[in-house]
Amino acid sequence: ATDRKHRYFGPYPSAWAVKESILLLQKVFKLRTCEDTVYANRTRPCLLYQIKRCSGPCVGHIAPENYAQDVANAEAFLMGDTQQVLRTLEDRMTAHAEKLEFEQAAELRNQMSAISRVLHQQSIEIASDKDVDILAVKVQGGKACVNLAMVRGGRHLGDRPYFPVHVEDATQMQSDELDAEEGAPPAALDAVEVQVLEAFIAQHYIDVPVPATLVLSEQVSRELIEAVSQQSGTRITAVFQPREQRRHWLEMAQTNAGLQLARLLAEEGSQQARTRALAEALELAPDDLDNFRIECFDISHTAGEATQASCVVFEHHAMQNREYRRYNIDGITPGDDYAAMRQVLHR
Repeated sequence: ATDRKHRYFGPYPSAWAVKESILLLQKVFKLRTCEDTVYANRTRPCLLYQIKRCSGPCVGHIAPENYAQDVANAEAFLMGDTQQVLRTLEDRMTAHAEKLEFEQAAELRNQMSAISRVLHQQSIEIASDKDVDILAVKVQGGKACVNLAMVRGGRHLGDRPYFPVHVEDATQMQSDELDAEEGAPPAALDAVEVQVLEAFIAQHYIDVPVPATLVLSEQVSRELIEAVSQQSGTRITAVFQPREQRRHWLEMAQTNAGLQLARLLAEEGSQQARTRALAEALELAPDDLDNFRIECFDISHTAGEATQASCVVFEHHAMQNREYRRYNIDGITPGDDYAAMRQVLHR
């Protein structure tokens, strides 16, 4: 749900990328982060002002029009108009210098230097590509990983791995087809990666804004790109086998996809070994492992008040986060964990 009173920026590949962007805005533009009620009742600047991460608008340490300009620059920066921000800051710095207001001019110079350093530190940055998604897929051992690298405003916001489900079925179907056709080329195995990438594109961009350019590790159907373009209202260009800088982007995304998939397979292999050991200790048959399910409950409270119960679930050799539950416990003697456990188990 969105609030029309607010402006929303993104999407971002991870919570880490969001936190990094907020920290960057504090360092460069020194915008306040306090609630309106706190802001309205301040009589002296807070710690963020002392460490130079806020310009102190609450106590009048910055003129309202200058703070409004900083907010506008921050919005432009988040939207990718970094060059426009730099030009605006340069014009303001020149104006202050002409008025012999060298302290204000130096402050703006420091802002420009901070923005330039940030842009220089981005490993993926090129002026001709402002908004690009780089998608690389890797399939191995019945599992798949799609690595999404996001470039917005020419800045690399980060990578995020996705692990599609039901890849085993597609892999098995392709294997059966190869067995039926002895002369089938090894390249036919790439069809699974194409299927995975096409399914990911079709599902991922349903509710997510699509950039103008997609750099892909596999060649997907033209009909899919046209359908996504029509749905988003944006003319999308899909690039397969890119050159120069884009090729470097794709190679990094492919490397990340391989590393993330290897990590997943290693974790699952270790987890399956532990599951088998537990099944042996419980004298369960190997065939029972597919239906093996563990539910763990715990009770917590604060000095007997606000009692809550939590449940975590293990099934199919992995923790099932979507089945985690939390319960509020009522009508028991404060601190009676047994009564709380009885209530949650009856639910």
